[in-house]
Amino acid sequence: IAPVMSATPSTTMPERLEAPRGLFDGACSSCEKKVLVYGDSLTAGYYNGGTAFQPYGLQLAKVLAPELDVEVQCCGLIGLGVEEMAKRVADPRIEDTRHRTGRGIARILAEQGPFDLAIIMGGTNDLAQGTPLPKIMNALQVLHGACWEAGVPTVAMTVPPNHGVGRRTAYAKSWRDVNGQIAKWASDVGKTDSPARVVDVEKLVPFGAGERALLWEKDGLHLSPAGSCQLGRGLASHVASLLRPSDQPPAIQRIETAIRFNTLQHMRSLLKWRKRMPFSMNGWPQKVRVGIGSRQAVRTI
Repeated sequence: IAPVMSATPSTTMPERLEAPRGLFDGACSSCEKKVLVYGDSLTAGYYNGGTAFQPYGLQLAKVLAPELDVEVQCCGLIGLGVEEMAKRVADPRIEDTRHRTGRGIARILAEQGPFDLAIIMGGTNDLAQGTPLPKIMNALQVLHGACWEAGVPTVAMTVPPNHGVGRRTAYAKSWRDVNGQIAKWASDVGKTDSPARVVDVEKLVPFGAGERALLWEKDGLHLSPAGSCQLGRGLASHVASLLRPSDQPPAIQRIETAIRFNTLQHMRSLLKWRKRMPFSMNGWPQKVRVGIGSRQAVRTI
């Protein structure tokens, strides 16, 4: 198990996570790849009642080393659902329930980039709040869409399991339904406007009786330090295949060879795109035309 982070981590996100420089030739060299992990308390690595944090992104960077030198930027907004994250996609400051501050995903991509990959995991808080499935899926597509608009491929993570799956029939059904919709994205993997990979979190960190005590906190909601480390290890093979050019799907290679716009142009486009998002709609995602200048494409939102 990787060493635990400080009980009082930085209150400003995203936090920079990377493998020890000593694992590489030239201990002071800069990282070659950059990955953003974005989500809620499970991304932040919240455990022990929030007195300490063990983000899975730290173990991910360590497992990838020394073959891949990856800097992971972690933004885990405790207590927030993806619906709120999507509404605040371009916000310069978002305060979570533990008074830590992060930023909207589009803002991070524009100001902290360029990124090679973004990993998005959320939905637990939305399900707890009774948010309808169409709104959850719309929000997830908005978050991923912000990345695609920036030329950054994404990994879609299913909603992690928790004690509610086994205790409440209605909650369990909603959890299965939303993960079924996320899994359907798998059929579109490789296309420009779809995730580069869909990962089933439950397979990496099961919530069965045998694994619960080791991988999960007693609250039945958050990962233990061992669970976060296992999630990071399980993700490593997926991330490695997406960061190696020879292993990338054609769609990812097209994204990486596309023209990169400067920060100001990119933020203007994202802000315009953000205003067009139909957050108040009650139906299933719709298709709208978005783009930067002459670059336009039909996005499903």
